[in-house]
Amino acid sequence: MSDQLPETIKPQSLVDTGGHIGGFTSLARMDRLAALLENRTGAVETQLDFGKDSQGIRFVHGSIKTELPLICQRCLEVMRYPVDLRLSLALVTSVEQADRLPAGYEPLVLDSATLSLTTLVEDELLLTLPIVAMHPESECSVRTPVSSEVNTGKVTEKPHPFAALAQLKGKLDSTS
Repeated sequence: MSDQLPETIKPQSLVDTGGHIGGFTSLARMDRLAALLENRTGAVETQLDFGKDSQGIRFVHGSIKTELPLICQRCLEVMRYPVDLRLSLALVTSVEQADRLPAGYEPLVLDSATLSLTTLVEDELLLTLPIVAMHPESECSVRTPVSSEVNTGKVTEKPHPFAALAQLKGKLDSTS
């Protein structure tokens, strides 16, 4: 295993040989992901095994591990978001092939003989990001106030906006 994950690979030759690739890549190399992070420091550890299963499906199994520095949207401070992904991808060349995959595989559509590992890892990390990054309430420096109305279950009734018109209409009907 090398320390640096290769930028591009030829997945078909790795499938044919039952290859293994492992290594690290910098978060700074992932521009789309880095734009969502507090900083670009850190690395992603990736381990990938290539092969063909008993059904003839060309696959990539592996893991991606890192810790992403996100901004908590409640307190606006840095929060560490641990990522430990397990991958089970099937290499396909068309959407039709992807539609026929058995359960347990996600499609990886190949449109050329080479594959950018940085792009693959970045795509998988983008898919794991939370919709809104927030510390757990017990760890966040901002405490959400709890309204007393919510605690007591009492709901204050607001006057109907047209109540005054109904009264006026009643007065007009009685005078005619």
